[in-house]
Parts: sequence; structure tokens; C-alpha cells
Amino acid sequence: MTEYEINRIDANTAVVHAGIEIDVQHASALRDTLISLHADGVNRFVIDLAAVEFVDSTGLSVLIRAWRRAVNNGGG
Repeated sequence: MTEYEINRIDANTAVVHAGIEIDVQHASALRDTLISLHADGVNRFVIDLAAVEFVDSTGLSVLIRAWRRAVNNGGG
């Protein structure tokens, strides 16, 4: 989780600042970060992609799955 700066807004909401790339090499770290936050009760995410220069299909899959997980638990 060291690759991502996380700001908790409240018990249910967090902002995750992503790094420069979300690709096959880095996607698992983002996935683990989001799953860990979800396990801690976060079901609303803002994923800050301002610094991201590249996202591959693996990274996109992580983002979509996180969104689905959040929506299925009343978040987004």
C-alpha cells in the first residue's frame, strides 16, 4: 500500500491517489489497497487519476471490480 496515498474522508469514504501507471505490474498493489480499505468498511472511493499516465486492461479491470464491489455494498 505504500505506492498509494490514501486520505480517509470519513468511516465509509476514502480518496486513493494512484501512481503514474496502473498496469499489470502495479495493478495487484492497487487491488490489494482497495480490498483492504473495503475490509475496513470503506464502500465509497474516489480514485484520483491525475498523475496516471497509463492504464492497461489489467488496471482497468481492478478499477471496474472495485466499483462493482462498492456499488454492491451500497457505495460507489
